Amino acid sequence: TPVFWLMLLGFNLSGLAITGIVVHELSYLTELGYLPRVAALVVSVHAFSGICGRFVWGYLVDRWPVRYCLTTTYLGAAFATVLLIHADVTWIAFLFAVIYGLNIGGSDLLNDSVWSNYYGRAFLGSIRGVVLPFQVISRAAGPVMSGLLYDYTGSYTTSLVIFVGTFAMGGLLFIVLKPPSAKSIRETG
Repeated sequence: TPVFWLMLLGFNLSGLAITGIVVHELSYLTELGYLPRVAALVVSVHAFSGICGRFVWGYLVDRWPVRYCLTTTYLGAAFATVLLIHADVTWIAFLFAVIYGLNIGGSDLLNDSVWSNYYGRAFLGSIRGVVLPFQVISRAAGPVMSGLLYDYTGSYTTSLVIFVGTFAMGGLLFIVLKPPSAKSIRETG
């Protein structure tokens, strides 16, 4: 269905940013002048917040429509990335780490949840088998793109601005994607 392909697009846009930030976050912070141990602590806070985010989004997805959760997650990650761009003060870097981790921590959980909510659990294996290669490619492309842009511009700012845009587009895409009708699923299945 068209919803299927638009969901895949939303996940790919966001996946590009997720790994692009994770891979280059430490280098970016040290480039800003942070001591390596402080930059590593920011990354650790990001990782710990990501663990907490799984619990938060697991709780919320049982109470809110999954598309609202995905929109909130990716717009929250876009906001956190804006903070990272302006993380010239230590507390902003840590605020980025907490907000980013909490939002991205639930992305895989919400990914599985939306597919099963929209198309049913019986098809989850088939769907994940089709979409996972696309998602792996986009997640692999994010760090490469960010690295190439760094080599070209001498800064991570350009790629971070692009990632704000891809997160925002992915998030806004999910807000409009309502579950497909049973009829449209039968017609395409």
